[in-house]
Amino acid sequence: MRTQSDMVTLPGGQVFVQRWQPASAPGDACPIVLLHESLGSVGQWRDFPAQLAQATGREVLAYDRLGFGQSSPRSDAPSLQFITHEAQQDFRP
Repeated sequence: MRTQSDMVTLPGGQVFVQRWQPASAPGDACPIVLLHESLGSVGQWRDFPAQLAQATGREVLAYDRLGFGQSSPRSDAPSLQFITHEAQQDFRP
């Protein structure tokens, strides 16, 4: 199992992302992105991402929301629709 951490730059700041890549992951399989409710960070997933990657043979990604964990602090308070906004703006194909 290979684990890799990155910072991804978004309009609101930098977001911490961690990846778990099993040794036998097929190159053409879509990764599994872990989405958490409301406020959260990679650390809250504990060992689940590694177990999921091992069980499925697919890459797993988790991230810290802005203002949490290792991501940049937020410059403003999140709106009531921030979860929808994040999905529509930050996870575009």
